[in-house]
Amino acid sequence: MTPVQTTALCRALERSNIIRTIDLSGVFRNVAKHAAGAAVARLIESNNTMTHLNINKNNLGDDGIQEIALALKQNSTLQSLSLTHNLIGDLGAESLADAIPKKSVSHNT
Repeated sequence: MTPVQTTALCRALERSNIIRTIDLSGVFRNVAKHAAGAAVARLIESNNTMTHLNINKNNLGDDGIQEIALALKQNSTLQSLSLTHNLIGDLGAESLADAIPKKSVSHNT
C-alpha cells in the first residue's frame, strides 16, 4: 500500500464501531516510521471497539512504538497487540513496558 492509502485506511478504521479484530501486518513498510506510528496511535486512541490489533512486520522502530505506547495508555478496549518484526529497541521496549502494566494487553515481541 502507498502511504496515502495506508493513512486513508487507518482513518476509516478509526471511525469503525463494528470491527473488533484488525490485521495491519506489513501495510506500513512504505511509510515513515514516525508517521506509521502516529497513524496506529490515532487508531488505538480513537477506536473503542477494537479488541485485537496485529501490526507485525512494519519495522516501526522505537519512534513508531513510542507513539503507540502513548496511545495504549488511553485505550480501554484493546486486549491483544501483536508487534513482531518491528525493530523494537530499548526505547521502544521501555515505552511499552510503561504502558502495558496499566492495561490488560498481551504482547508478542
